[in-house]
Amino acid sequence: MQSRLLSFIESITNTSIGYALSILSYIYVFDIDTTTTLVMTAYFTVLSIIRQYLTRRFFNKKGGE
Repeated sequence: MQSRLLSFIESITNTSIGYALSILSYIYVFDIDTTTTLVMTAYFTVLSIIRQYLTRRFFNKKGGE
């Protein structure tokens, strides 16, 4: 079973990669200004970390590993 700390570290690492990709895509693919890009990306990043952490903890509690 994965500890809570490792679950959190995993979700931060995974989301950090997604964060970088999101910033690049908002700027270069969607041509959105930098301030809006940072605000939108930060919002969805926080949601992603929470979602990923809770999902991991749920499956650990259910014996998913």
